[in-house]
Amino acid sequence: MIRRELTDGQWLRIQHLVPGKEGDKGRHGEDNRLFVDAVLWIARAGAPWRDMPPAFGHWNSVFQRFRRWAKKGVWEHIFNALMESLTSNT
Repeated sequence: MIRRELTDGQWLRIQHLVPGKEGDKGRHGEDNRLFVDAVLWIARAGAPWRDMPPAFGHWNSVFQRFRRWAKKGVWEHIFNALMESLTSNT
């Protein structure tokens, strides 16, 4: 079992920002939260993508999805939303 990187509260703040959710056009993400957790694991561990635990999915699929989101600016929106939640709590 994979330990979650995001708290439930953090996920609630960003889940509406991720592409591939119910109601979006096109293909839906299998598990958006697991995908975000995988990316956060990579960032926290400082590991190469190939060393990502298999429980997160195939490393190259996760990497390709990460790149698509980066090109669309999704990560910037997510991090801004998380930063706003941090500054509003202080």
